[in-house]
Amino acid sequence: MSSCIDSIFQKQPDAGILIMGDFNRFNDRFFISHYGFKYVVSGATRHCATLDKIFTNVSELYKDVKILDPIGTSDHNMVLYRAACNSNLDMGKPRPRITDVRGRQSGNSSL
Repeated sequence: MSSCIDSIFQKQPDAGILIMGDFNRFNDRFFISHYGFKYVVSGATRHCATLDKIFTNVSELYKDVKILDPIGTSDHNMVLYRAACNSNLDMGKPRPRITDVRGRQSGNSSL
């Protein structure tokens, strides 16, 4: 995952990144210290544990996380992370590009 993030920052140094998922055994200290990401989920998402996490370098563009009831038969709570609306946005600026890097091979660096 870090090689994908490095590649994104190499091509787009000001990129806003959100990493979300069910992280059972994940060393998040590296992403916080190395990339300066902020960990934004503060409540339990499965029973008493916080497994569903969000790391980002653009937390100021989002509202606080809300932990909601599970959907359907899931044993994980739903995590809601909504963008903060700003009516003063410059509509002439290019829209951010979203790149889904799930399932990429570690040797594939084309983003």
